[in-house]
Amino acid sequence: MISIRALVFTFMVGIVALAVSMVFYSVAYANGKHPRSEEIFNGNIGPYHVNVFAVPWVGETHISTYVTHPEYQIPITNADLALTLDVLGVTDEQFHCNPVFGEPGWYSVDLPLVVTGEYIVSISIKSEHGPGHGIFRIVIGEQSGVNWALIGIALLLLLLILRLVLGRLNNKGTTIMS
Repeated sequence: MISIRALVFTFMVGIVALAVSMVFYSVAYANGKHPRSEEIFNGNIGPYHVNVFAVPWVGETHISTYVTHPEYQIPITNADLALTLDVLGVTDEQFHCNPVFGEPGWYSVDLPLVVTGEYIVSISIKSEHGPGHGIFRIVIGEQSGVNWALIGIALLLLLLILRLVLGRLNNKGTTIMS
């Protein structure tokens, strides 16, 4: 049996642990910016304003690009975006960015980068507003960091289990059936 006081205490500790874990977790927009992503470019390319975000880790490096009209900040929804990697001075494969469904102006692509280091990326944008070409750099590293959300959830589960065990050992106070 578990006391009502212990049940309320466990619930409150769980809510606090969840809130704390959410504070340390980065903001994620639907298919735009992702947790632990970094803005690697912000500027004008031709007739467009472009924000490029990346999760710059070895493996499937996710690139999200937001394209707007530079003067009016209106999302460009019908653009053709392509990224070309330059590795050690040799132009590599071209990758086409796909529009993100339901997110006007957002385009995304996964790049299979398997070696750490600095890459030069050429971006090409075409729409009814005209062509735009630009270059930016991306530094790819090993995946690292702490996932605070998972740690918070694990602590919450640990506290719940601990309270259940201690509640069964302590039969003092008002109790409810378990």
